[in-house]
Amino acid sequence: MKKRPVGMLLTLLLALTLLPVANAADATNTINFTNNPRENIGYILQDGGLTVTNLPDNDAFNSVWISMVNNKGRTQTEKVMERKADGTASMPLNKLSDGEYYIEMYFYTGSKVYNSYIYGKEIKLSWNNGSGTFMLQPPYEHNKKTYDAGRSDAAALVYYLAPSTSIQSTDPEIVKLANEITNDIADDYDKALAIHDWMCTNIWYDWDVIESSKRIPGDAVSVLKNRLAICEGYSNLTAALLRASDIPAKTVSGHGRLTAKTGDWTQNQLSGKDINHFWNEAYIDGRWVIIDTTWDCGNDYRGGKKVSSNGIYYYRYFDATIEAFSANHYIEPYKESMIPLQDNPSPWAARQVNTAIASGLIPQTMRVKYRQATTRADFCALAVTLYETITGERITGRTKFVDTTDVNVEKIAYLGVAVGVGGNRFAPNDPLNREQAAIMVSRLADVLGKPLPSGAVTFNDSDNVSPWALEAVGKMQAASLMDGVGDNEFSPKSVFTREQSIVAIIRLYDYCKTTHTWAYYSS
Repeated sequence: MKKRPVGMLLTLLLALTLLPVANAADATNTINFTNNPRENIGYILQDGGLTVTNLPDNDAFNSVWISMVNNKGRTQTEKVMERKADGTASMPLNKLSDGEYYIEMYFYTGSKVYNSYIYGKEIKLSWNNGSGTFMLQPPYEHNKKTYDAGRSDAAALVYYLAPSTSIQSTDPEIVKLANEITNDIADDYDKALAIHDWMCTNIWYDWDVIESSKRIPGDAVSVLKNRLAICEGYSNLTAALLRASDIPAKTVSGHGRLTAKTGDWTQNQLSGKDINHFWNEAYIDGRWVIIDTTWDCGNDYRGGKKVSSNGIYYYRYFDATIEAFSANHYIEPYKESMIPLQDNPSPWAARQVNTAIASGLIPQTMRVKYRQATTRADFCALAVTLYETITGERITGRTKFVDTTDVNVEKIAYLGVAVGVGGNRFAPNDPLNREQAAIMVSRLADVLGKPLPSGAVTFNDSDNVSPWALEAVGKMQAASLMDGVGDNEFSPKSVFTREQSIVAIIRLYDYCKTTHTWAYYSS
């Protein structure tokens, strides 16, 4: 379902219907619409008036039109306000009678036309004796409780990185596109913003599906191919691009309320019996970021053709606050009970694993199932994170393989830390054994400009070490990066578990920190 922006001539007033009753306990004198630095507009009630804060510094927000509409749908006061140098605009409310009102805000699009930013039954103001409070909408308490209860443990984050039937995040075309969109962007928040912008610019909302019996597939691959979707398709492709960029993402269902056209919130809407909309949440910097690309998109397809290509309509639904989001969204409780609970590393590894996580060295996908075998691709992800953390530089080179598009594999192969298995293949999902890991750790130290000291292999099973791995295993023993597995045995052909690989990485990290003189790898 898509919310429609409302265009309005400066001289035209639209009739409004009665707005919903808010819980008196859910009151505040400030409200911010997003946490997004690009567009984090807010309202503050102060000094007997309304101040709009953080107006973007662009032509559309050089002036904003504010209307106060009463319970009978009549405009009581309105004003076109110019944005000040500090990004604010103020409206005195000294002539406003006591009562309840609904605040509409429009931004200028040219030719005397203002488009809606807040319209209809969304932001409610209770005004009494020269001061007021904003009354939050009925879904707020439920939404906040639901949002706060969302899982963010390692097992859940790994789950929200995995591909699914509708979210094909490992599809080569989706991986390729995600890499193109996020190329040269290091920060996950900025990556998510770039994905949001691409979605709003390149996907069209298919009104023919809504207004007829037409049906279109809504999985991510189909949406990318057809460039048409309704909300479910928007959310699936958005999630796929985020996951392909190593950002945990989930699709969220609920009720999206067309506040300009409907009456009060109904019991069915507030009890989850009227689910009509999908959007996303992305886990970034320790919190879930709300993203609704459908409602931020201004592209429309109707009658078999593109009727509007406005791209990004606004950023109101990128990193929306739960207070503002609840003005027109009901969040259906997350179905997360089927996600396995987090497991823990073995006692011998726990301290170093936790240190590695705290140091930002362990990708989300590696923070679970610590005792399972490390795959070749797993180790590449660890190695890339360590290299880029220590050097402060992104690996820009790539070595391509026919059997994977994993960017970490391509990066670490470019550095020469890992090589293919023949036939231009990498075998990313093959398990890594301990002597193979010793080779990779040794090479990683070399490209970081910190070659490891040589040493004799003194493990009881040294005869079992392949000749090509003896030097590397000796270095692991000399630098104490890899221990034996018990009884002074190295067990070179045994699988290298995730917790063993994490311990080796944090030890190499500590080893590298003993000097700040780096001989960075260059091609």
